[in-house]
Amino acid sequence: MQVQLKLTDAANEENHYFIKVSQNYYREGQLVMTLPIEVKLSEVLKNNIAGNMNIFGDEGRMDRTDNLFSDLFVNGKEILFDFSFHDTLESATYVDGKKTDGGKGEQEELTVEYIIEIGEMTKDLYQYVISGNKAVNAEDYGPFTEPVRVHTNIENGIGILGAYNTYRFVSRFQTKFHPYYYRS
Repeated sequence: MQVQLKLTDAANEENHYFIKVSQNYYREGQLVMTLPIEVKLSEVLKNNIAGNMNIFGDEGRMDRTDNLFSDLFVNGKEILFDFSFHDTLESATYVDGKKTDGGKGEQEELTVEYIIEIGEMTKDLYQYVISGNKAVNAEDYGPFTEPVRVHTNIENGIGILGAYNTYRFVSRFQTKFHPYYYRS
């Protein structure tokens, strides 16, 4: 499945966005499993940047801030998000030209749901998430790490007042193929 979503960035103002993708499995209308899907900004935003530059630095290990970005390179323009998902709708096993169930028995039908969320967040929330992640990562380096100040916008206190607005795209399909990580 290929999906292209478009967002028009407001010109002459600093905007901050995030992307979140998940896959849900339902059996008889009941949610049985949710899986987060790793999304690399350099892949979904590749049609927005000239050349082959990777301005996102998203090679290697993913972290909580990898799907956050500002409109620095797309200010006032349309942002195209290109998603590509691959899934198996059904599978069959043949032995000597005859279809067998591969020892699995008749598989029940599942509903697979992909959810793509593209959100716009306030600058304060963006700075809070970025600085909070830096603080958590700094703990990994032991007692000799310099402390990281976590962004706050509460005067004489700690915390944050921020907001975000999410746009959601949902696609569902039926399948009898059960992925190896699915347990009924």
